[in-house]
This record gives sequence, C-alpha cells and structure tokens, in this order.
Amino acid sequence: MHQSNYDGNYRQSINMEKEFVKEAAEKSASETGTGKKLNKLLRFSEQNEYATAIWRLPNESDTHQIIDTNGFQSLEDVDLEKLGKGFLFCPYDQGEKAFIKGDIHYSSAKEKIEFREGLDPAIIENYQNDQTTETKRMEGPEVTDTSKADFIQLVKRSISQITEDRFQKVVPSKVKKVEISPDFDIIENFQILTKAYPRAFVFYVSIPSVGTWMGATPETLIEIENGSVFRTVSLAGTQKYVDKMNPSDIAWTQKDIEEQAMVSRYIINCFKKIRLREFSERGPKTVVAANLMHLKTIFEVNIKETGFYNLGTVMLELLHPTSAVCGMPKENASSFLKANEEHQRKYYSGFLGPVNNNEDTHLFVNLRCMEIFKNHAVLYAGSGITEDSDPEKEWLETEMKCNTLLNVIKTK
Repeated sequence: MHQSNYDGNYRQSINMEKEFVKEAAEKSASETGTGKKLNKLLRFSEQNEYATAIWRLPNESDTHQIIDTNGFQSLEDVDLEKLGKGFLFCPYDQGEKAFIKGDIHYSSAKEKIEFREGLDPAIIENYQNDQTTETKRMEGPEVTDTSKADFIQLVKRSISQITEDRFQKVVPSKVKKVEISPDFDIIENFQILTKAYPRAFVFYVSIPSVGTWMGATPETLIEIENGSVFRTVSLAGTQKYVDKMNPSDIAWTQKDIEEQAMVSRYIINCFKKIRLREFSERGPKTVVAANLMHLKTIFEVNIKETGFYNLGTVMLELLHPTSAVCGMPKENASSFLKANEEHQRKYYSGFLGPVNNNEDTHLFVNLRCMEIFKNHAVLYAGSGITEDSDPEKEWLETEMKCNTLLNVIKTK
C-alpha cells in the first residue's frame, strides 16, 4: 500500500476509534457506591504510604482493591505455590519483585470491605475515621520522549541484526510523556478504562518507593484455574480495531503470521525443556484486545493429570520475558535491547496480577500502561521487529498502542 494511503487509513481509523471510546467513556457515569469506596481506600493508602492494587479481570464486572498495611513484601524469587493470597507486581528486568497482601480487601460484587483477621484494630479505626480528600503522588523525574527518528533508527538497527542472524525477532520500545493535572482522578479514569475495554485486564498499582502504574493490558502470561488447569497464550501481530468489525474477516500479513508463530514456538520449546508433552493448543485466531486486534493461540495443561503441581512457578520463570516483549533467542535479543534502548523499562513488560485467590491465579504482561507522577505520566509501548518489518509502520504501531490509554483517560 502506498504510504500516503496507509497514513490516511490509519488516521481515519484513529478518528473512528476516538468516537468509539468517547461513547464508552460517557457511559461510564461513575458507579457512585463503588467509586466512593475505591476513592476512600485509595486516599487512605496514599496518606499512610501503604501499598495498594486495584484491578478488574477481562470479561468480568467485579472490581477488587487490596491494601497492604506493611508496605509490601520484596521477593528474590517468585514461588507461586508458596505465596499466599495477594497481588504480584514484577519488573521487566531491574527493580523490586513486589507482593502486596490483602490486609484490607474490597470487592464491588460483594459491596463490602473486609479486614484481615488479626489486623491491628487501630488501623481499622483509622480507616473508619479517615476523612482525607487530598491526592498524594510523587514528583516525577525529567523524561525525554523517544523521537520518531530515534525509534525508526532503532528499528533499522534491529532489522540489520536480524539479517546478520543475531536473532530472529526483537521488541524495541519507546516512552512518551503526557501532562496530567495534579488532581488527576485515578478512580474516575480507572472506571472509564473498565468500561471502554471490557476484554482487557485493567489495573492500578501504587507502592511507595517502587512506583505508581495504571493500564489496560491484553496479554495473559499465565493463568491457573481452581489449582488444576494451567493456561498461557501467544499473542502477536497488531491491527486497529474499529467498532463492529468482524474479527473472523480480518486478513493478516505474512510478517504478523510469522511473528505470532515465533511466540507459539517459544512456548512449545518451554514445554519441551521441562519434558511436558500433555498440552492442548487452540488457535491462532483473531481476537480483539482493547482498541487493537491480535493473533492469539491458547495453550492448556491439566495440572492434576500431569502431576506437575509447581507448573505455574516453573513456566513463569521460563516464559518471562516472553518473546512477545523481548525477542528470540531471548538472551541475544535482551542484550541488544539493553545496549540500544535509551530508557529503563522498569515495570513495563514485566508481569502483574492477583494470585491464589480461591485457587485462581491470573498474571498478565504489563502492556498498554503508564507510570503516574504528580504532574505527568510516562507511557510505554513496543513493537515486534522481524526481517519483514517496515520502520514507519512499526512507529505507527507504537502510537496506536499508546492511544489505548490516551484516547480514553482524561489528561491535562
């Protein structure tokens, strides 16, 4: 397709998307009961410098919030089977592996706040008497946006390395700074995201000394259902989703098909490393994730039938960082990114989610996300590069991914 036509179609789809998400946002008229409870819990955690996590699972309506009154537990290694009930927040590479336990837990489905048995009564009384309305957030560091020229040059270097057989795929990323108001309403924007993107994992995490993040990610890293079924997915390839599109009618380029196949092969190779042969594979098929479409394949293992009771922990260590956020082979792609990306990823492309909640664990790759400071937010986005990549289109893909948040949230 001629580039001017490509740009025109891209911008037309962006305008259509803005109308779609604007309508979704307008429908989000604050769920007053839930909104008030979440706001009170959030202000309470901020003022007392407690760690907190708020989330809504894909295709569900129940919003959860937990508060850890001891801050958080810093982990050297993640052992899912030994962790209690709580929320994991782990970086891409460098940073604290944080576990937030639920001293205080709110569920919108239950419409009640529960306090952990044995929690200091003074904390409960402090919460019940708390009247705080102030927002308390960190001043942020100076951030320089990744320019289009710099990103395109990085894509070209990536392609050059691929043609020299250093790796088959690599996923460079960029940062984008946006101004926000000091009174940026976390709960209002969280609820807007849940309404606009019902198929995404929508989250807010704030941990003193670690960071404050919000996002709507499409990508499952691992799931454990009822302690007996393990799932992971390969998700790759990107196209714009416009309302009322039929995903089954979408055509994919050879580049997208091969990129998704690479991620699937990576997962299968992980199974081979641990000599696991009893797994099912469904896909690939086109799925809608937030404002985009991807190719997705689901892999499933019956934990009890295989007797592999620590499969979640073993696969988590093997999968992260996945080829969808790093590249293949992992070691070479990772070395290239460390040497060539000019920013720290921090928790972007790490993983997060609730663990051991009624024997269910849901961990997601931290994509379509932003780090929040007092007066600005920093958005992160990446693009999978193969030998067939077009640098200009890869830049536009990162812009589309940033728009997952920018077309919905209320910035300055």
